[in-house]
Amino acid sequence: MLKLSALPLLAALVFATAAAEALGLVIARALSVLVANAEVEPGSSAASLLPLLGVLGGVLEGLALGLLQGRVLAARGYTRLPAYVGATTLGMGVAWALVLLVEALEPSVQTSPGLDLLVAVLAGAGLGAILGLLQRRALEPCPPRFVLHSALGWCAGLVATLFVEQFVPTAASDGFSFAASAGGGALTGAIVGLVVGGAFPTRLPLPASPPR
Repeated sequence: MLKLSALPLLAALVFATAAAEALGLVIARALSVLVANAEVEPGSSAASLLPLLGVLGGVLEGLALGLLQGRVLAARGYTRLPAYVGATTLGMGVAWALVLLVEALEPSVQTSPGLDLLVAVLAGAGLGAILGLLQRRALEPCPPRFVLHSALGWCAGLVATLFVEQFVPTAASDGFSFAASAGGGALTGAIVGLVVGGAFPTRLPLPASPPR
C-alpha cells in the first residue's frame, strides 16, 4: 500500500488531494441523483430543505479533504490534524452555502460556454481564497503565498471539473457517471494539490540550535 508519509511533500499532497476530491465528487453525484429522483411537491417544506443537501455535500467533501491533506501536513509538522480538518470542513461548507445562495438569488440566465468558464474561474478563485484564509490559521509555519496558491489551484481545478462535466448528464446515476465524477475529482484534486503544494518549501527548515 502507498504510504503518503514516505513521499515528498508535493507528491503526497497531489495524491491526497486527488483522492479526497474523487471521493467528494462521487458524494456530490450521489446527492444530485437523490435530489433529482426525490418526489417532492414544489413549494413544500421538504422542497425548501433540498438545497441543504448541497451544503452537506460540501461539508463531507471538506471533511475528506481536511483528513487526507491534514495527515500529510501534520506528519511533517505543519499543522495539528483536528485544527486543519475543522478549518477545511468549515471552508467547504461556507463556500457551498454561498454558491447556493447566489443560485437562489440570481435570475435564470441563458448559459453559454464562455459564461460557464467565467463562473468556474470566479467560483474556483473564491473557494480557494476562503479555504486558504481558513487553512492558513491552522498552519504553523504558513507559507507566505499560501492563500494565493490556494485561489489559483482551485481556479484551475474547477475549470478542469467543468471540462469533465460536459460529458456527464447532471442526474445520471449509472456506473459511468460515478466513474466520470471520480475521475474528474481526481483530476481536479491533482491540479489543486500541485499548485497548493508548490507554496511549501521542498525541504523543511532545520530547527534552530538551542542556546548554550
